Amino acid sequence: MPGTYVKRQKKRGRQDNRRAMLAKVHIAKKETGMRDEDYRAFLARHCGGKTSAAKLTQSEMSDVLAAFRDEQGWKQKPFQPAKTSQGRLALALWKELYKDGLVRSSRPTQFLRKMTGRDHPDFCNPEQLNDVIEAMKAMRRRGDYPSEAGA
Repeated sequence: MPGTYVKRQKKRGRQDNRRAMLAKVHIAKKETGMRDEDYRAFLARHCGGKTSAAKLTQSEMSDVLAAFRDEQGWKQKPFQPAKTSQGRLALALWKELYKDGLVRSSRPTQFLRKMTGRDHPDFCNPEQLNDVIEAMKAMRRRGDYPSEAGA
């Protein structure tokens, strides 16, 4: 059936985005130190009575995150720079690929996870980082998107 693969990919992308937003809501709750009953009241106040983040739509999650920022003073922590020279090189290469439009995400988390099973260069050993760096150099030479990795 033509087009079903594309439809599944779009649906998967929406689900991934929803999961990421749900995770951000939970992170904001944790970082602001809200008690559970206060959190549920906060959700109900901002989402028309819904007391569970799992039941929220993406637009409601976006509203809740904005409320966390405006009312609670929550700020999302930035992606931390790498501590090793190899790690910094890997992040710099990824940034360059992003600026050139060769990857879709400004953070290399998914690419690193796919190649090494780790989320950040600091958690990779030198051999893994070398493989990551060489793969990024090859992507830059070819000028292509990585399969599913930059999404």
